[in-house]
Amino acid sequence: MRPTAPPAPDLAPTAQAAREALAEQADGNGLTRHQVRLVRSESAEHLLDADLIVTSLPAEAVHDSAVQQRISTQIAADATRGWGMDQAEFDMDVAGRKARVFTAFTLRRQGVNEAVLEVVDRAGARAMALENMLEIGVADWAVEKDCLRLPLRAHLHLTRAEFSIEGRFFTAMLAGSAGGVADIDPFLDKWLKNGITALLKLSRGPLATGSLIATARKYRLLRDILQALTENRPRSVYQKMAKAYPKSVSDKYLRAAVKYADAAAGSLAVLPRREALVQGLIVSLALNIVYFYAGARALAGQYLPAQIDVALLDGVLAVFCLTLTIALMRRKMKRALRALIPAGPLARWRRLGLDGVYAFVGCFAISGGMTALAGVPLGRLLAMVGL
Repeated sequence: MRPTAPPAPDLAPTAQAAREALAEQADGNGLTRHQVRLVRSESAEHLLDADLIVTSLPAEAVHDSAVQQRISTQIAADATRGWGMDQAEFDMDVAGRKARVFTAFTLRRQGVNEAVLEVVDRAGARAMALENMLEIGVADWAVEKDCLRLPLRAHLHLTRAEFSIEGRFFTAMLAGSAGGVADIDPFLDKWLKNGITALLKLSRGPLATGSLIATARKYRLLRDILQALTENRPRSVYQKMAKAYPKSVSDKYLRAAVKYADAAAGSLAVLPRREALVQGLIVSLALNIVYFYAGARALAGQYLPAQIDVALLDGVLAVFCLTLTIALMRRKMKRALRALIPAGPLARWRRLGLDGVYAFVGCFAISGGMTALAGVPLGRLLAMVGL
């Protein structure tokens, strides 16, 4: 007689939805979505009770049951208002006019399972409310002195799910019927570490640049960060990625990824910018030599109106040399940055900084020096600079 197969584990729809979310975050970050597997899950319903104290009520509202009912109704219509916020203030319609009321929130912890409280504390009561992990309702209100107490009750659908990710097991706590991940160890840290390390090394100098760029660009999260940095400040990028990867990446690793991605791009631009600066100044010197010693200056001076000094042409040449040098610097910087960030604006890292000042001073110093030495024979001039 053939042995019967063991019963399949209870893979609730809530856990399946969470698996899809985690698989989406894992895909392209050193893993594929198929490497995230749901092993087992179990669900339970829990109740959380809390008190919301409404203070600073207008005098007519303290003893007016109709007004108190309206306040209760307004909060019930948006039950997340005040949940999880120790102190908050809101504008409400009180007795036909707008008034600012203050609220204080207290979660009743007595009698609640410790494991449930731990999940709420780690995920954050406020975050769970905003992410629709709780079904919150308002019970009958009560007047206490000059404040209004609104008992709140939240239904918490909690699922404990176990996932297998590339041979390692991770336990997640899921809240709400939609399968929101309230708590799980940041499983992507291990796979992102090499990419973040590559960005760190890039930020410290252009050594083995090609291989480091290839390593960093293997990870979708790091590519997304680099792309987002082209149009946003690092703080905004961090906030955006924290929403996209709410539990799968630790805060430490996410902050490091944003910080080193920005620094790596900036560092990549330094060497090409300075190479272009030197090349631009050499070209400027060559153009000035041709201008002053090949007869171009004298020839151009013959066609100038008498009231215009030929020195004006010297200044025009200096401006042209500066423009050429800056264009060369920007072009080489762009080419280097495109290896790391193939698309999107690069203005954030194409600022010239102090090298722009050096370009300005260098081009005008060359032009001014050549003007001062215009009467010196070329052979003697070259001998003076050691050529």
